[in-house]
Amino acid sequence: MSCKANSTSKSIKFQPMPMAALIANLKTLPATLNRRDSSDSSDDSSSSFDVYSKKTQSKRVGLFPEPAKAPSPSMAPPTPRDVPTFRAIVNSPTEVLSETNSQSTQLPTQTQLTVATQQTQVTQPPSQKQTPLVAATPSQPAGPKNTGKIQFKTINIKGKKYMFIKKLGTGGSSEVFKVLEISTSNEFAVKCVDLATDREMAQGCLNEVKLLRDLQKSDRVIKLYEYEYDRANNFLRLVMEAGETDLACFLRAHRDGAPPALVLHYWEEMLRAVQQIHQHGIVHADLKPANFLLVSGRLKLIDFGIASAVSGDATSVVRSCGKGTFSYISPEALGGEGEHPFKVSFYSDVWSLGCILYSLIYGHTPFAHLATMLKLVTIRDPNHIIAYPPVDCIPPSLITALQSCLRYDAHSRPSVTQLLQMRHLQYPTRTLPEPLLEKLRPTVTQDEFAVLQKAKLCEE
Repeated sequence: MSCKANSTSKSIKFQPMPMAALIANLKTLPATLNRRDSSDSSDDSSSSFDVYSKKTQSKRVGLFPEPAKAPSPSMAPPTPRDVPTFRAIVNSPTEVLSETNSQSTQLPTQTQLTVATQQTQVTQPPSQKQTPLVAATPSQPAGPKNTGKIQFKTINIKGKKYMFIKKLGTGGSSEVFKVLEISTSNEFAVKCVDLATDREMAQGCLNEVKLLRDLQKSDRVIKLYEYEYDRANNFLRLVMEAGETDLACFLRAHRDGAPPALVLHYWEEMLRAVQQIHQHGIVHADLKPANFLLVSGRLKLIDFGIASAVSGDATSVVRSCGKGTFSYISPEALGGEGEHPFKVSFYSDVWSLGCILYSLIYGHTPFAHLATMLKLVTIRDPNHIIAYPPVDCIPPSLITALQSCLRYDAHSRPSVTQLLQMRHLQYPTRTLPEPLLEKLRPTVTQDEFAVLQKAKLCEE
């Protein structure tokens, strides 16, 4: 064994060596030693171990030989409490522990030795630590140095590659997914429709594509960017604008009715959106909260699967069967008796708007308490009376507008434009004061002054 003594310290540091060789040198300890080694004061408990000898009768042969001198006759043999402790500082505690475990059976049986080791917590070097697996996210698809393989399903539409993030909804033979365009990192919604399952559904999807293309200039209708028909699998895929949420999620969060300010806000937003499609001669015929998508703070219409364009100067479309969502469908959209054709007009959308407004105010539709079949019978009953309980902070004119939307006679309902002109959506205005106009006259041109004369201020 080689050792190096440090002149400035009383402790002795040893190079790593097998435990068996170290213990072999400690088989016999000095019988007369009246002081502890100075290394016993070390505080490095994580890299030290102690060796205790209970009984020794041999000559001094140990790690620290001293000049021979006569033992004191008055000195008694050491007791277990007086046994000196030798503490050696090594570089690698894990190596020493492993040597101790592997060679402990080779110790001599004549000498009774007790080896006390302190449990050491072994930590891996920073270079050997494994980075925990972190799932990829849309904002960080690859994750921070992920050692596991995380794969996302992708699809090519019109030469562009999209990565699927999550499913947004399912309806009939169609599914809607939120996707990420890989080349630009922009988010879109992809609607996948299986045209092989239902021929009527396939026709409705083709009709939706046509109507969306005609309404692309409208800022209240969802944008259609790409569409592709997969002839091999009979699939239609639409790449559309992605929204944050829809009005149905908002209603689920306010089951007891929305705050009055939000009721007025979303009511006006719905009217603005429906007014635009009516001006283009389109009857949506399936207005419901889930079909109003919130995009950048503005409600936009989606799902034109059963919508119809009114031809020429007509005000309604003819249908042979009822279509729509039962909780929001109008009485005339359910059809007449037998299989006779019936007409659906813009006023059918007004009824649906009234049902949504009822949900905003009261937290449920006017026929939510009825079973499905009884609901259909009640909607077609002209004598049924809908209850309108009073609500705090809701303008009386808004309740009047709600009652006018839910009239059984379609032609007695107001148009969307008339609903927008009602008092609860109108704000009092006034022109700029004359003294102010006179002060502004020298600082503006004549054309600008004419605009200021026509300007109106909203009164609080």
